[in-house]
Amino acid sequence: MTTFKYLLRPIGPRTLHRRSPHSWMLLKSVQDPDIVLKRFQSTLSEGSATVSTNGKDRNTETSKQNGAESIQQNIREGTESTAKAEDIVKTKAELKTLRDLLKDTQALLEAKEHMVLQAKQEVLTYLAEVENVRGRTKRDTESVKHHAVETFATELLDVVDNLSRIAETIPESFLTDSLANDTSGNAKLLKSLHDGITMTHKQLMKIFGRFEVQKYDPIGEKYDDQKHLAITEVEDDTRDPHTVVNVVKSGYFFKDKLIRVAEVDIVKKRAEEAK
Repeated sequence: MTTFKYLLRPIGPRTLHRRSPHSWMLLKSVQDPDIVLKRFQSTLSEGSATVSTNGKDRNTETSKQNGAESIQQNIREGTESTAKAEDIVKTKAELKTLRDLLKDTQALLEAKEHMVLQAKQEVLTYLAEVENVRGRTKRDTESVKHHAVETFATELLDVVDNLSRIAETIPESFLTDSLANDTSGNAKLLKSLHDGITMTHKQLMKIFGRFEVQKYDPIGEKYDDQKHLAITEVEDDTRDPHTVVNVVKSGYFFKDKLIRVAEVDIVKKRAEEAK
């Protein structure tokens, strides 16, 4: 553009000759102003074409670069999308596997819990059976023991009664007087026999007490046919009718069970009450 301005600027011959001899020769060779204008237009057209061509080339190269970059970007995005899709598929497969494993584990746990509950129930049933057997065995043992003691004590009751009657047959005063006047020694032997019988009777009663066998003397009680066996009736105006006044044979209890009724004498009803 500087060249065009320079061509259009009025330049004197002296100035042009001083700046460039060549330019001076050129100006001299120009005979017609139209030639200068044509040359200027031609130069301007060539410059515009050059600028246009360079711009097109640059636009083309930029477009190609942008297209290449766009393609690369699409490729990268596609690759990333493919990788993400593969990761999603892989994750879904792993998740399915974990769900199946969890389901199998839960089923196994439920089966084990059912087995544990069943085993626990069997153990509880077994323990209950053992406890029942233990209770039955204890009751049976107590019953057998109870029956054995009851039977044995019942068999000894008559022996105890006989020892008691023998000891009561010989008065204590008779033994004392016999020992004082005894010259043959028989009274001493009788005393020893009496003491032996008395001691034997007391020992048997202690054994009965150890096994809860208790003597029963119902003197003064009202007659009860469940506990008493009336042997005779006696008249006694000082007592109520059917009152036990004498015990012929004592009764016996084993714990809470009456194992022998008492044989007794009771008061007879009065004549006015009988009417």
